[in-house]
Amino acid sequence: MQMSPLQKQLSSRIQKMRIPVRQLEREAGLKANAITNILRGVSKKPSAESLVSIAKVLECTIEDLLEIQASTAPNQDKKLFKKEDNSLVIENVELFEKASTAVLQMSQTKNRTLTYEKFLFLSREIYNYSLEHSLTEVDERFAGWLIERTLAEVG
Repeated sequence: MQMSPLQKQLSSRIQKMRIPVRQLEREAGLKANAITNILRGVSKKPSAESLVSIAKVLECTIEDLLEIQASTAPNQDKKLFKKEDNSLVIENVELFEKASTAVLQMSQTKNRTLTYEKFLFLSREIYNYSLEHSLTEVDERFAGWLIERTLAEVG
């Protein structure tokens, strides 16, 4: 049976980082065997939340794990923001503004300060999640979950 892009990327990145599967599951806050089930093809469509957690531990993006390329129109060179790439093509300025505002408001509500790097990470991930799911508004549940998880790591 042929491996999916997620299985290939996950396997490759686990080997590259030399991180045991159980450790990855723990650090990502996943149940035991969650990663094993993805690698074996038992879990074919893990949740966005699981993918975000896995990507954070493996120091990559969801797009990297799923081998997703930004769709481009002919003669346009657009690409998704990557951790090692400081360019972000903002296709929907209003949606990016909503994502950034959500990050700022939720961090203020929790009386927490963010580093510039964390702010950009959260804004980018929420924006990309919204674009990938063809949303016109920020998914408050997803944004809240991601921000809460990231703020917990900050301190």
